[in-house]
Amino acid sequence: MVSTKDILEGLAENGYGGMESTVFLNFAAFGDKQGADDAGITNRIMLKCESVQLDTNRSVAPIPIPFSGAVTGESQTLAIDLGIASKRISLSGIITDQVIKKRFQNVEDTVSVHMTAFEVAQLMHSAVDSSFLQKHQNFAELIILMPTRVNRYYRYHSGVDETTSHSELPLLPFSYKAREVLLDSSGNWQSTYLDPNTTGATVKRGDNFFATLTGNYPDLDDPEKNMGLSGYVDSFGTQITPGQPFITFTLSFVVAAVIGQ
Repeated sequence: MVSTKDILEGLAENGYGGMESTVFLNFAAFGDKQGADDAGITNRIMLKCESVQLDTNRSVAPIPIPFSGAVTGESQTLAIDLGIASKRISLSGIITDQVIKKRFQNVEDTVSVHMTAFEVAQLMHSAVDSSFLQKHQNFAELIILMPTRVNRYYRYHSGVDETTSHSELPLLPFSYKAREVLLDSSGNWQSTYLDPNTTGATVKRGDNFFATLTGNYPDLDDPEKNMGLSGYVDSFGTQITPGQPFITFTLSFVVAAVIGQ
């Protein structure tokens, strides 16, 4: 379990080479990690964000009903909900010197180099200029870690309650998935933590079976399924100020299921 406090303390102690951020861009080759020396930063780039904007736009087709106002004195509109929404995340911040670790297939060692901010920016521009065919170059996933009290079952995480400070809370990826409800053996719910493997415990979906077809809400007890947001970077801009060791950036990420990725 990683908390905000852990990341801030790691940054203060290590400076470089460790988990220094709560926002990551994963290369498509992130899943190729398999070496003993692979770390949490392998095949990904950490982003020092000053602003994260999430936009979710729902598309509902409105159809004004002709003459409804003339007949009733109040015009009416019929809306057809087709279940369509677009999701875009805009990031802005700074790029600094960073340790880049890459794991390549058929290469025994993990490649690890300390890049300048300018080299990291070049690497990211090269990534945005690629396609799904270049998995070591193309960005495929965005992860935004957020402090969380409530697990996927509408219960508090183990060791967490309503008084736990934000800095001590565990971090989980932002997700568009829906939570479920976990009942004890008596069919009751409480806010306290309950192991889902407890004898007699049952899970009730909030809506219906289809709500979880695309995956479950992130869970500390099943970290292998704590995936980020799949999609693509559709724009990336940087500004270099002479004399400054860092580079400011803006990035736009579209949440989507990319064919072939």
